Parts: sequence; structure tokens; C-alpha cells
Amino acid sequence: MGMLNPDFDRRLLELLAEGDAAGAATFAAQNVDTAGNGAEEVRAWLIAAGAAHGAPFEPIFYRPVPQWYTGIGIGEWRSTAEHRE
Repeated sequence: MGMLNPDFDRRLLELLAEGDAAGAATFAAQNVDTAGNGAEEVRAWLIAAGAAHGAPFEPIFYRPVPQWYTGIGIGEWRSTAEHRE
């Protein structure tokens, strides 16, 4: 409890922004033991990436919040008609 890993969080967001959902999944699987409290939420980010069908992802905000024992991240997948097919 209380372990944060902002480097893990930021790298995961970078991989998603690069459009590399498979790389993000591999990175998460290989490093989940170092992810800290955010490890559980990684699945939600990966599921969202899959649901976005390759739509571009833009990280909007990230900040580690030690008082809450987690990092807070906000991002947006910009879906277009071609990504919904």
C-alpha cells in the first residue's frame, strides 16, 4: 500500500499516445510488479485502448498524488468514423 511508480504510469501513457496498444499491454504485463497501486487500473486503460480501435490517444493530465496512494491520469481517444468500423 502506498507504492507509486510515476515512471511506469508515464511510460504506459506514452505507449498509448504512440498508438502502441500491444506494446502497452506487453509493458504492463512485464512490469506490473513494479507499477504500484496503479497496477489494477492498467486493465481499464488497456480495455479502453482496445475499444478505441486504434483511434489516436492524447494524454491530457498526469500527476502522482502520494496522499491518495496513486497517480491521476486523464486522456482522450479521438475517435473518427474510420476507427469505428
